[in-house]
Amino acid sequence: MSLKPRVFLRYTAPSRGVRENTRGKRLIKPGNLAWEHNSIYYFYFAFLKRNKEFEKIHKNGGKTRNKLHKQMYKDFGNIYKVDTADDFYKWFYEVVNTTNGERRGYYLFAEENTDAIEEVTEIAQLKNTDNTLVVKINLTNTNKNIGSGIRQILQKNAAKVDRARKQSTARYKVAEGRTINTLYQSLKVYDFEMDDNNDKKSQAINKCKELGIIVNEMQGNVNLLKDGISANQIRQNRKTYQQRCGKALSRYKAQAEKYIKSALSDNFLSNT
Repeated sequence: MSLKPRVFLRYTAPSRGVRENTRGKRLIKPGNLAWEHNSIYYFYFAFLKRNKEFEKIHKNGGKTRNKLHKQMYKDFGNIYKVDTADDFYKWFYEVVNTTNGERRGYYLFAEENTDAIEEVTEIAQLKNTDNTLVVKINLTNTNKNIGSGIRQILQKNAAKVDRARKQSTARYKVAEGRTINTLYQSLKVYDFEMDDNNDKKSQAINKCKELGIIVNEMQGNVNLLKDGISANQIRQNRKTYQQRCGKALSRYKAQAEKYIKSALSDNFLSNT
């Protein structure tokens, strides 16, 4: 392991109130979710835990011909002992490198440490400028003017800046383009459908209500379940709404299965 611990995450770290250092955006999440669900890293962990292939590898003590999966077995540790939210918090912040105090979540998901600014004293330092901008600073200016000039250069090169910041150096990356709510709903539906204690024969409408899944019940500008229409129309509308709820549940479960497959990789959510 590196002697220098990684400290910057692209997304929000699991937190019970403490703001963690990030080097990217914070995903928008519904306000009524439990604290552990405010972090996309929880869903990486949760979907990996539901991956049957990884579970089999773990039961075999890490024996597999796939080098990446063997490394994941080593890096993620025994995730099957992590049951509660508090257990997950302890798992994420457990020190895995006693040399530098690096915690597991940062070892797995944080970006490599790089200097934001480097003084160029040799031409050799300019060999690779893919993720850098070379500027000349007139030291006779004030710090305020220099800072303003740098900001203008960054704005002028916004496209290059955006490309560079989308690159990840994390050992286990998380692709962009998924919201916390979609991951949360997919996980809920998958767990419900996989739980033998739940009533699988229950109508889709009731399942959606139980799981808190909101399905569009509007047809044009008319509420499908609106009072004041004929009994026959209500039955037809309820049938339509039932079908929409069923399709929503199937869609979330299919999406969850893709997430579970994606979790057994070093780039969660890619190709999903």
